[in-house]
Amino acid sequence: MKHRSIYTLVFSITLLSACQKNIMSRTVNTPISTGPINANYSKADTLTKIIKATAQQGIPGVSIAVYDANEGWWEATAGYAKIEDKTPMMPGHLHYLQSIAKTYTAVAILQLHEQGLINLDAFIADYLPQQYLDLVTGSGDITVRMLLNHTSGIWDFSSDPNYTADLIQNPLKKLTTFQILTYIKGKPSGFKPGSKFEYSNTNYELLALMIDKIIGNHAKYFDEHIFKPLGLTQTYYRNDAGYLNYPTLVNSYIDRFSDGSIENVSAWQTTNVANMIGDDGIVATPRDAVTFLRGIFEGKLLSPASLAEMMKWAKNGKGKETYGMGLYKLDFNGVEGFGHGGAGVGSGCELDYIPSKKVYVFLAANIGTIVDGPLVDKINDVKTRITNLLAK
Repeated sequence: MKHRSIYTLVFSITLLSACQKNIMSRTVNTPISTGPINANYSKADTLTKIIKATAQQGIPGVSIAVYDANEGWWEATAGYAKIEDKTPMMPGHLHYLQSIAKTYTAVAILQLHEQGLINLDAFIADYLPQQYLDLVTGSGDITVRMLLNHTSGIWDFSSDPNYTADLIQNPLKKLTTFQILTYIKGKPSGFKPGSKFEYSNTNYELLALMIDKIIGNHAKYFDEHIFKPLGLTQTYYRNDAGYLNYPTLVNSYIDRFSDGSIENVSAWQTTNVANMIGDDGIVATPRDAVTFLRGIFEGKLLSPASLAEMMKWAKNGKGKETYGMGLYKLDFNGVEGFGHGGAGVGSGCELDYIPSKKVYVFLAANIGTIVDGPLVDKINDVKTRITNLLAK
């Protein structure tokens, strides 16, 4: 999940005057069908009521996909993919995965580790071009593993006030990865590398650059070694220059005043996501997102040894096991789970696995979840209610 500190008070204040409605909306999304939705699923009625009530309370649109090893697939939607012309949300619509992209990046790194192309405990200087190393304070003490589990201490570019101001004042500005990383130049380490957990989007930007140096193109690697092996035909990441303009990609909205008055920020959302690599940038259907997580835990992407590495947990400030490699360790009312969430200017989502129930779930809403407010509280409440229900 994209760390809330990335949009500080500066975001809330500046946002009030920065949005320009006339440049934000996009063309109408085309609803498509993905086949049977399994109306006989045992929790279908309850889950349907939850998401329909959510859409009726001011959320533009909601989409959910569940895979239960005992009952199979179930999908449902409520609300709109685009409010302006009342295009209904449908199971086949594409959603922004936001920081769930980190899980894909972690899988790619672990696969390269299996191939002997990267050492998790080697220093990042072995795999990063010098121009990027020069931007990272204390790079000589940071290992690949520390990037993966957010124990590097590297400054989070998205929490820098200069980045935030630029993001708000120039919502359609395109940035290169190098330009994004210049926001961390000269910033001190937050702590001694390896000593604690602190989420930083910068870590995964650097991991994507490492893959580029090792094999040439991390986007192509994702496609050939993650998407294609799992048959993810409705998952896109950078290989297609127009991937964020697909007609089935939902429009994005934000409640910038936290008063329930939502606005279309699709162009801003698209530009912001397109600027980032490794820590963001993937769009997919709910079913494809679930299929990806199944691929991890069903042994289709990683060896048992690599999965074990992925689930070596860094502890938070309270000593609680929190983050592995692209995965959070979760607690659903006393039931263990694993997954990742994502938050953006105009979207929010969650992708989780509950091992004891053999259940996977992806939930997405096309409204920004980085600015606190009543609608965001509703989304968070719905996530909790749904995961707790599935964990029973």
